[in-house]
Amino acid sequence: MRAYFSLLDATHHAVWNSPSTQTDEAKQAAPGPISHNFILTLTHMTLVPRLRETSALLDPPMSINSLGFAGMLLCMSDDELARLRAVDGGIRGVLRSVGVEPPSAKTVEEGELASS
Repeated sequence: MRAYFSLLDATHHAVWNSPSTQTDEAKQAAPGPISHNFILTLTHMTLVPRLRETSALLDPPMSINSLGFAGMLLCMSDDELARLRAVDGGIRGVLRSVGVEPPSAKTVEEGELASS
């Protein structure tokens, strides 16, 4: 549990220092809880912060959850799949539209969590 809270703290710090949250629009938005996706495997724990739940690049918008950031987007129809494939930048573009740009390439390693 300690590792989760350390990772959550690092995620919040990354969000507030991200270029995605430094725009005039983001600065004017009322501060609120940070939305994030949680991915847990037998060997890794990942928190992926996001600015919004749905991607406006798709019409109608598509909700992106943790599996989306793991590379699995559920399309309910062939039409929805075609719209996803037609997005400029593909799946990566969709993820960028909901996610938070990292402040740097640095990742939080297990040793850094223990020292927090």
